[in-house]
Amino acid sequence: MRRCRLASSFYGAVQYYSFPALYDVSTDLADPPAFITEFHADQQWLPRQAAPAAGERRVQLGAYPGLIGRRYEGALDRVYDGVRKAALSSRITIGKTQGLSLVEPDLTERAAPKDDQAPVPDVAPIPMARPEPSLDPALGSVGDVLLQGQTRTLIAGLRFDVVIRLREDAETTSVDIRVVSRYGPHDLGFSAAIAEDFLDRLDQELLGLAGG
Repeated sequence: MRRCRLASSFYGAVQYYSFPALYDVSTDLADPPAFITEFHADQQWLPRQAAPAAGERRVQLGAYPGLIGRRYEGALDRVYDGVRKAALSSRITIGKTQGLSLVEPDLTERAAPKDDQAPVPDVAPIPMARPEPSLDPALGSVGDVLLQGQTRTLIAGLRFDVVIRLREDAETTSVDIRVVSRYGPHDLGFSAAIAEDFLDRLDQELLGLAGG
């Protein structure tokens, strides 16, 4: 037991000094996805700012330059299906949703396929250009679909809150994710790892869908 505690402490120390002191990571630095319901956790002896400053967003840009959103050449409802499956496989438990009225009509139309139905278009990921960091708060959009949930790390059971945003634009749908450590001013690098794992799984889900 003592060895396990020492190993955990050593691992935490390595993570602490290996990654920047961030607790809020987003694939969209200029307009981070807004939480449906803001959470308030008692930080006790681990105080932190209420919201990340612009400088912290720039630190994320330097630390995780490859953490960017996705844009798929597919309808909103098909991308939404992939998002739900990717969240499930990455152990993100979705508890709140918003904007599903934008998806439900498409789901209804797909419920009764016809023999002469046109083939489903390919769904392929297109990396989104990373916007410049901004001081403006995230306001969201009436055309967004939001999924809010939470997850835990396997090793220490650390809690993280997650919000995933889908936004349809013409014939493409963009997906962004924001991950926030529930406690403390330092996420030990887990927020970016959680976001990257989800995005990798989403790519696999939608590429598999396109080939099916």
